[in-house]
Amino acid sequence: MRFRSQWFLGFGTLVALIAITATTGIIAQRVTVSRADDLARDYADDLDRVQQLRYLAERVVATSRGYLLAGEPALRERFDAARDELVALLGALAVERREAEVVVRVALDYVAATSNAVAERATMQSASQILPVFDQSLMPRRAELEAGIGAFAQRRRVVFERALRDVDALDEHAELVLVVCSILAIACGLGLSVLASRRLVRQFRAVEAATEAAERAAKAREEVLAVVSHDLRSPLQAISLSATLVAETTQDAATRGYVHTIHNATARMQHMIDELLEAARFENNHVELHREPVSSSELLDEAVELFRDAARVRHVELTYDAPVAQVLADRERVLEVLSNLIGNALKFSPCDTRIAARAELVGGSLRFSVADRGPGIAADQIPHLFDRFWQADRRTRREGLGLGLYICKRLVEAHHGAIGCDSVLGEGATFWFTLPAVDCVNTQRT
Repeated sequence: MRFRSQWFLGFGTLVALIAITATTGIIAQRVTVSRADDLARDYADDLDRVQQLRYLAERVVATSRGYLLAGEPALRERFDAARDELVALLGALAVERREAEVVVRVALDYVAATSNAVAERATMQSASQILPVFDQSLMPRRAELEAGIGAFAQRRRVVFERALRDVDALDEHAELVLVVCSILAIACGLGLSVLASRRLVRQFRAVEAATEAAERAAKAREEVLAVVSHDLRSPLQAISLSATLVAETTQDAATRGYVHTIHNATARMQHMIDELLEAARFENNHVELHREPVSSSELLDEAVELFRDAARVRHVELTYDAPVAQVLADRERVLEVLSNLIGNALKFSPCDTRIAARAELVGGSLRFSVADRGPGIAADQIPHLFDRFWQADRRTRREGLGLGLYICKRLVEAHHGAIGCDSVLGEGATFWFTLPAVDCVNTQRT
């Protein structure tokens, strides 16, 4: 698993743990608060029911006593109303509260006894007959009713306190889960930090080692280039000079042919050495440009004239066309780019074909192009044309190191231009590059 995947996995796990922790805390808080609110409402309802029981019981007692003593019809109606309300309340309690079973039974027994006494009031003629009813039948049941109401209130209080302890226990469990989740989140964060720090340390050490290796390789390359530029140039110059002396002192045609071959070989080696040194300077950003306004027609004329004789020998027509315009560039460097592009076009152009070099204004830039009628370049090879040491076909490669187009690219980019190639396989290729036109540059400066 890659480090980025590990990082995202660990970070996602940490975020998930934090989310779970926060969600657990919020849910636990809401559950406990909601449960506590429900318990409080239920207990308040129970207290209200107890007060209603006592109130209605007192009304039943008072109205029944008043009617038994006075025997007035109005008092009988009040008793009936109070009794009906008490019976309705007892019915609701029996359905809603299981703990109200005892008090409901006692209260209904008291109501039944009172109703019987009220019904027998018509047969009672004196207070001596009424008082025994209070003393023997109603007062004991009244005491049982009071005791039942008190017991019901006590049981509801016990139920409330037990439920409240359960809520407290749930709250404690939720806090424990919250603490555990927090510890896990912190541990996961620490583990992720340790993993990331260790991986970053390993990567830093790997980068440091690679940097040191690259510095050693660059130093070795500079030493090799120093050897190439100094120790090989002198023998090549000696070989070239000796070959020139041999050519001047001999009249033998075969010897002159050998001397010509030696001159060509030394020239190719000298060109390779120059390309290696040029590429090394580009890698180290040691490229100096001496920019000045240069005519596009003069650049193309000079570059084309360098290859006029070679094109005539190969029976290739070499033409150019350029507007009256100037670019701000290093003259020798631009000629180097043009020479490389025209030379490559000449290498790959069949006999009796034409190479067309031209320059044209495109926007604020001058676009140079060199078009040939050679074999063309495959589409999958075009992106690699300007890479270092790259050649399309290693088996049929021509002279060179594969640095020419790379150097051209770096020179054009140093001028703040662009370079590219348009080609269709079998129909030739067009290499082009752009440079800022002088008028455009002056406009930008002002």
